[in-house]
Amino acid sequence: MVVVPEAAQRALAQAETLGFSKSCSATTGQLLRTLASTITSGVIGELGAGCGYGTAWLADGRRPGVRLVTVEHDPQLAAITRSVVGDLPDTWVLAGDWRLALEYGSFDVLFVDVSEAKNQAADQTVAALSVGGIAVLDDLTAEAFWPPEWRGRPDPLR
Repeated sequence: MVVVPEAAQRALAQAETLGFSKSCSATTGQLLRTLASTITSGVIGELGAGCGYGTAWLADGRRPGVRLVTVEHDPQLAAITRSVVGDLPDTWVLAGDWRLALEYGSFDVLFVDVSEAKNQAADQTVAALSVGGIAVLDDLTAEAFWPPEWRGRPDPLR
C-alpha cells in the first residue's frame, strides 16, 4: 500500500479542483521520495511544479538542511505549490521560467517535467546537475504502454 504524504494529498486535491491532470503518478512520487532521502547535503530541484504533488513527495523524503527549489511558470499553480510546501524550511517555490531554478543549483536530484528542459535545452539541464547528480525525466511512458501509432518509431528523448 502506498502511503501518500499529507502535503501530496493536499496538492492532488487542489489539482482535482482545478481539473489539472498533469501531476506525476504515485509510483513516480515514491521514487522521488526515495531519491530525495539519499541526499545528505546539497540541493534538490524540480522544473515544473504544477500543483506541487511531486514537490510534496520530494519534501517528504528530504533530509534536514537539504534545500528544495521548485519552479512553475503558471503563477496560479506556483501559488498552490507554495500553499502546499512553502512553509517548510529551506524550500523555495519560484514562479516563472524554468531557468530561474538553475540559479539555485547545482542539483543532486533534479525532477524535470518541462518539455524544453528535457528536449531543446537538455545540455543546460544536465549542466545544472552536481557531479553524480541524478535527473528524473517525467512523462516517459513505458514502451509496453505506447499507443499503436508510436510503436516502431524512435524516441529521441530516450
